[in-house]
Amino acid sequence: DLAKAPVTNFTDALAGRVAGVQVNSNDGQPGNVSNIVIRGANSLTQSNAPLYVVDGFPMEDVDANNISSADIANIDILKDASATAIYGARGANGVVVITTKKGKSGRPIFSFNSYVGMQNNPKRVKLLDAYEYVKLMLEVNPSTNTPRYLNSNFPTLESYRNATTIDLQDELFRTAIYQNYDISLRGGNENTQYSISGNRLDQNGIIINSGFKRWQGRFDL
Repeated sequence: DLAKAPVTNFTDALAGRVAGVQVNSNDGQPGNVSNIVIRGANSLTQSNAPLYVVDGFPMEDVDANNISSADIANIDILKDASATAIYGARGANGVVVITTKKGKSGRPIFSFNSYVGMQNNPKRVKLLDAYEYVKLMLEVNPSTNTPRYLNSNFPTLESYRNATTIDLQDELFRTAIYQNYDISLRGGNENTQYSISGNRLDQNGIIINSGFKRWQGRFDL
């Protein structure tokens, strides 16, 4: 299920999939990492982020963009007394246990996966056109706005009927391309197993001049 979700990092893929786990984002920009809160907030002044354990190594304040979703084999969420029993006070906010993919004995396995998608703003704000806007301004304050909007080029309100209207949303939003490529080679024998993987992600934001690019490489022996 994690691999099927076309998301930038694994935190977004957990949203709505695990009971008792809240995933929310404070920022909608590309590459933003969502906040994970397990079983509600425990502190008003301190961090409510869980403890991350990646391949047995406890880590705090993990940047989820540093771990490719394609390299994750399994995610376990500890959200009850077992978390503090194993990890002590550091597990008070819950524990996210991540196990990454490893090489296995046997012939080398090569895999490549990619997908391309598009993102856009599905619902825009309905704005006034030139005629409607000038009509509103003249109704709000006729004495001030009449000389401002009625001139030699537009002598009457009706002359704005065919005036060119610029929707600033057209200047701000765009249809953005989202690309992701994963490649890996895993194998080994009874004594040595290896895993080599790489990831390239290129996410253009729906707002012009915004986006997120990521190159990742991982080697496990």
